[in-house]
Amino acid sequence: MSFKKFTAPTISLPKGTKYLPQNSLVLVSTGIPSLDDVLGGGLALGSVILVEEDNLTGYSKILQSLFEAQAIASDQSILIVKQGLSSVSQLSLPNFLNNIKTEKNNSSTNQQPEAPNPETEKMKIAWRYEKQDVSNNMRNTNKNNSSDDYCSAFDISSNLPLNIIQEAKVHCIDSFQLSPQDSNLSTRILESQNFEKSKSDSTKLDHYISPYHILFDKVSTFLESEFSSLKPQSRDSKRQASRISIQISGSLLDINNKCEILEFIHSLKGLLRYSYSACMISFPVNFFVDGLTGKRHSLVHRIENLCDAVVELESFEGSSQDPSKTLKIQKSVTNSSSNEYHGLFHTHKLLCLNSLVSSAGKLSLLASTGGGSSNNLAFKLRRKKFSIETYHLPVEGGTNERRVPETSKKSIDF
Repeated sequence: MSFKKFTAPTISLPKGTKYLPQNSLVLVSTGIPSLDDVLGGGLALGSVILVEEDNLTGYSKILQSLFEAQAIASDQSILIVKQGLSSVSQLSLPNFLNNIKTEKNNSSTNQQPEAPNPETEKMKIAWRYEKQDVSNNMRNTNKNNSSDDYCSAFDISSNLPLNIIQEAKVHCIDSFQLSPQDSNLSTRILESQNFEKSKSDSTKLDHYISPYHILFDKVSTFLESEFSSLKPQSRDSKRQASRISIQISGSLLDINNKCEILEFIHSLKGLLRYSYSACMISFPVNFFVDGLTGKRHSLVHRIENLCDAVVELESFEGSSQDPSKTLKIQKSVTNSSSNEYHGLFHTHKLLCLNSLVSSAGKLSLLASTGGGSSNNLAFKLRRKKFSIETYHLPVEGGTNERRVPETSKKSIDF
């Protein structure tokens, strides 16, 4: 009986994903490497992340646009829900850095490089490794390509060409137009709400149908079509991952519908658990803050409990609180815009799927404390990059401070 080396079976993962062995999770990238590090490697499939928007600024929109652009870079389907977004032509996303998408398409059409011939290229020193297989070099190139597909580099200063967006698998929903125009849709929603069946269809349409019920029906049809884990799969086909990006605004932003938004997030979370999809929801918290006391509405805390991960962007320009001494020193002393932070980044909740404790405490360098605001994080928006870094105090006196020359100690009086 001959001895055979045991090799672990390779796991076929969807495109643009990676496997986390600590919690047995499949992750997708958010488009920001530093945010992936805070979350413990990325956003898990079947999870919901809540992004609490900043006040009077649009940094959260940049974060969400990078999440959407990463779906196009990874060749994944994405469902975008925003106000006034009726078609794909109205969508503006950051461009790929150095045209990575076009370079990949050009390289795929070219022929693969030929393997070096061991007869022509002989080793002079390590002659024993001449007959070694050249598959190691191919494995290294495959690893580099897979890392580029997982998290790409983007240029915020330029927009993605319209032809690339139109060729991608992008589905848009306008939050202003969430009305039951289809009779079959309204009937299906009313039956799910356990209304009494009447003889005429007109009496059914008289009932109020929430825009959240219409949105959930469209999201469920998007997920159950191709990305449900309960749907059987043929041997030849391969699983595909998808993304959902929702911006709660317009008709969805109503404090009177607080029970409906909680029901929507709870139903969406249960639907995502059995699908190959990840969801990012942006929520304007400043609309639900008391102006006198500064306390948040209880609705915000309930939404945070329903989501798997919660992050908050607190910009310095839109902060209602008085700036601290640290911010005053930094804004007055630091002259270079590259060294200046634009706001604080808070992690209120981290992913704890398939475990009791988040894996970000061991895998992450930025969120090594395991979440919460104890880790001082800040975000910085450069010309082409959005990054999250550890908040440091500036140099005392500034970098451009004039230094007084020391007095010479040669002449000493006794």
